[in-house]
Amino acid sequence: AGGGGASSGPTIGDSDATSGTGGGGGGANNQSPYHQYGGAGGSGVVVVRYQIGTITATAKATGGAISFNGGKTIHTFVNSGALVVPATISNVEYVVIGGGGGGNSSIGGGGGSGAVLYSNGSPETITLSANPYPVVIGAGGEIGQPGSDQAGGDTTWNSYVAGGGGGGQRNSPDTNTVGRASTVPSGSAIGAGGGGGCGNSNEAGAAGGAPGGYAGG
Repeated sequence: AGGGGASSGPTIGDSDATSGTGGGGGGANNQSPYHQYGGAGGSGVVVVRYQIGTITATAKATGGAISFNGGKTIHTFVNSGALVVPATISNVEYVVIGGGGGGNSSIGGGGGSGAVLYSNGSPETITLSANPYPVVIGAGGEIGQPGSDQAGGDTTWNSYVAGGGGGGQRNSPDTNTVGRASTVPSGSAIGAGGGGGCGNSNEAGAAGGAPGGYAGG
């Protein structure tokens, strides 16, 4: 998901990214005399999905907001918690997204998006044995202050760590922040937090986190 747009007037917070998306916060405007702050990053999310074993829509695990679609059970976590698996579940799909970085203050750049990890390798799905699997949702980065690090928080689940996005830069000599690194087990698509953008057109955005994160503009 994309971040918020640039702030367009005296209202602070109109460029926040949407919670539960990992989007980066929008950049600040340069509208005198306001010079408003950019937006906060969006928090991360974890989604786990598996096949329903019977015709009746019954979840095999507990935790998160549970829904049913296309013959599958879906657990969605927008807050920290745990997926509790009472017996082995096979062919499990997942998406893990880190928190987005926050945009900075006056003339500041926007924040980078959080990393996105999902079941797309070989095998396409994983097996979960009977255990509780804690979920920690990365917070979105705060609206920046000069000299601050408003990177998004990491989202973790089942040894997967989706790095948060880097925070935006205000202007020299402040610095934007690099996207946080991710832990990517075998069988997962790679991704890492994107780098924060820069408020000064003569400077580059920060690097993305490893592996696979893109630099900010």
